[in-house]
Amino acid sequence: MVILTEKDIDGTCARELRKRLGMTQPDFWGAVGLTQSGGCRYEKGGSIPRPYRILIFLVHVARLTIDVTSKEGAGATIALAELQKDQAAAAGLSDAIQRVQKAQRALAEAGAALAT
Repeated sequence: MVILTEKDIDGTCARELRKRLGMTQPDFWGAVGLTQSGGCRYEKGGSIPRPYRILIFLVHVARLTIDVTSKEGAGATIALAELQKDQAAAAGLSDAIQRVQKAQRALAEAGAALAT
């Protein structure tokens, strides 16, 4: 079983993942907001709606702690999202710095060529 994206998760995959993690149906499905009976229907072949596939991926595959049932948990989830935004901004800044450095080198080479 290979799960690369949420699209790879169907009922059979979810059941295999749950068993591989050593979790009961109430624990596995409860972590994504479903009842045991709802999860059981999916494991028996029902189509899992995309929001639940995404949650299964985040909670059980990526192992992110997502708890919005308390102020502390919700705050931690928001902080995680902010960190992700900061990481993306930092990557963009790194690219901009590299472009500036490349332009500086080109200008220095052009200046040296004009001096000769």
